[in-house]
Amino acid sequence: MINAGKRQLTVSILVILVLSCVCLADVRLPSIIGDDMVLQQGMQAPIWGWARPESKVTITSNFGNGKWETTADKEGKWLVKIDTGKAGGPYEMKISDGNEITVKNILVGEVWICSGQSNMEFGLYQANDAAKEISEANYPQIRLFTVGKKVSYTPMTNCRGNWSQCSPQSVKGFSAVGYFFGRDLINSLMFP
Repeated sequence: MINAGKRQLTVSILVILVLSCVCLADVRLPSIIGDDMVLQQGMQAPIWGWARPESKVTITSNFGNGKWETTADKEGKWLVKIDTGKAGGPYEMKISDGNEITVKNILVGEVWICSGQSNMEFGLYQANDAAKEISEANYPQIRLFTVGKKVSYTPMTNCRGNWSQCSPQSVKGFSAVGYFFGRDLINSLMFP
């Protein structure tokens, strides 16, 4: 049986080890910067994350100017604005502070924010002729980032969410309004 003093020492050592691992964490990205994402063409897009404090962070890509560097601050936060260039893709981006993350299947193009409550949550599976619309939804250029619900009274640097590429297999849960808007936008921009 462990006495209270030894138990407290053991817990203290575990807390220190856990905090040490957090402080020495490798490069990480917010959920909005991930596979299948879309970056707005012709601008400097912010790419941010966390790394080891005061470590050098390098971003390389096969779009835009191709290479950017910065240094994480004392808390490990970093931000770089990267030139996206013209519409195209798919591209890759590598982010490294010694540990490397590869973000795949990135498109550069038009980014539109569809925001709302019940109107934006109305899924394509609920739309008129849903089965037909879903079976014909082969638009890999349309990407959807769905943000998880969370109340915050202060600005956040991350959220719960993920990107989805539009296909008959994935589109069922897409926002119907967002999907129809994206489909019409692609058809008017790519096939006028």
